Amino acid sequence: MNKLKMALNPPMYSRDLPMAMVGETYILSRDGIDCEVSVESLPQIEGSGKIYLTTKRLIFVCNKPVQEEGFRFVAFAFPLDSLRNEDFKQPIFGCNHLVGTVDPMQGTEIQHPVDFKLYFKNGTNRFLTFFMRALRDTRTPPAVVAQTLSAIAARGDLGLVAAADPNDPSVVYIAQPDFSNIPQATPL
Repeated sequence: MNKLKMALNPPMYSRDLPMAMVGETYILSRDGIDCEVSVESLPQIEGSGKIYLTTKRLIFVCNKPVQEEGFRFVAFAFPLDSLRNEDFKQPIFGCNHLVGTVDPMQGTEIQHPVDFKLYFKNGTNRFLTFFMRALRDTRTPPAVVAQTLSAIAARGDLGLVAAADPNDPSVVYIAQPDFSNIPQATPL
């Protein structure tokens, strides 16, 4: 299996829209997320911004780039096929949050496992429904999965599988973003 590479500051179509990979479909986006990234070779990175869930990655994009100890943090891509130890925490006090680890990949700038936390300020039912389904699609051989999110999105039926949660501000992509009027990748 050819695993995707995790990426610190991945290519972007614009300041807040990550560049899609070949065969990747946008599932949802969500504002109001706080992110913490810890990796042995870098200072702890924290930022507030937006997440995108695709059929291949979970991508966090900062509202404003974070500059810390000479290090610039704009976005981080977490490949679903390299994700492990994911757990959704619902503390009595504090925000619900998703924690996990992304394994390092050869050929990337990060050579150690990355631990992350994504904090949600509101409901999460819609996000969790799609996130768990995307993980299942990634981890299950294609012949076993009858209806992948990619196939459902191609038919324009993502809205039919979205969980109704009035407290979850996630935006489901019924149609894919129109990239025809977006300039080439923005250098970071």
